[in-house]
Amino acid sequence: MDAATQPLISVVMATYNGAEYLSEQLDSLLSQTYPNIEIVICDDTSTDGTSLLLASYAAIHSNIRVYHNKENLGYIRNFERAITLSSGSLVALCDQDDYWFPEKLAVQYASLGESVLVYCDSYICHADLSLTGKTVSSISNCNSYNSCLQQAVFCRIYGNTMLFKKSILQGALPFPTVLPHDWWIAFIATCKGNITYCNELLVKYRQHEHNLIGAATGKSRPVTEIEKQEREAREIAAIRNRMQLFFDTCPPENHFEKKALEQLNLSYRDFSFANNFSRMRYFIKYRNWLLSVKKRSPLRNWLFCAKMFVKIK
Repeated sequence: MDAATQPLISVVMATYNGAEYLSEQLDSLLSQTYPNIEIVICDDTSTDGTSLLLASYAAIHSNIRVYHNKENLGYIRNFERAITLSSGSLVALCDQDDYWFPEKLAVQYASLGESVLVYCDSYICHADLSLTGKTVSSISNCNSYNSCLQQAVFCRIYGNTMLFKKSILQGALPFPTVLPHDWWIAFIATCKGNITYCNELLVKYRQHEHNLIGAATGKSRPVTEIEKQEREAREIAAIRNRMQLFFDTCPPENHFEKKALEQLNLSYRDFSFANNFSRMRYFIKYRNWLLSVKKRSPLRNWLFCAKMFVKIK
C-alpha cells in the first residue's frame, strides 16, 4: 500500500491520567499497516505520567502531535478538540487504554467504500488484555445501518471501532453533552449516509476499574435508593433532551425517520396515559428499527415495547 496514494487517516486520542496502559496502545498505533496516518492527542490536564510519556513518543515519531488543554474539558469536549485539530479526511477515534491489531485501519479503509462510517468487532478483555470470552458482537447485534432510527434508542457502535469521513461532522459540532460523542457520530452518520459493519475482530477492548464508559456487559456497582432516584431523574431528563435533539437533527428529506422521531418525541414529554399509550404503540410499530442492536428474541422485544408504557428509553 503506497502512502502517497492513500488518504490521510487521523487517529485522534483523548487522554487523561492514562499512563498505565498508554504505551501499549501507542505501540499498536505505530504498528498499523495502513501507511498514511497522523496521531493527534489531546491531554486533559493529566496529573500522572501521561504528559511525559506522550512527550517521549512525540520526540521520536514525527506523525504524533500532542496538545495539552489549559483546563479539564471532560472526555466529550476533549475528543471534539482532538478532531478539530486533525488534518485527515478520515478520522479514527482511539481510546488510551485499548489495543489495535496491526491491520485495523487497513481493513477498515478497504471496507468503507461509499459508506460514511465503518466499524468493526472487538474482543472484550480484562485489564491485562486477556480475553474474557466475550466480544461486542456476542452481546449485541452488529449490523450495517442506513436509518437514524436504528441509532435513536440504543447504540453499540463504540468510538474505538470507528473509521469515518470527517466531512459528516459539518454542522454537527459542537458535540452535544446529553449523549456520548460516539453515539452522536453514529446518529449523524445515518442521517448523512450509510454505516458499514466490518465483521472482523480488530480491537482488544480493555475493561478495568477506571473505565469511563465500558462495554455493555450488564454489570454495574450497587447504589443506594436515593442515588437510584437521583440517577433516574437525570437519565429521564437526558433521554428527553436526546430525543428532542434527534428529531431536530434528522433531515426533513428523511421523511420516514422524521415522522417517527416526531411521534416518539411527543410521547416522551410526560407520563400521561395518552403519551404512555402512544409511546408503547410507536415502539411496537418501529421496533425493528429502534431495537435493531438488541440481541433479544422477538418475544423479549415485544415485552420491552410494552414496558415503554411506564418508562422511556
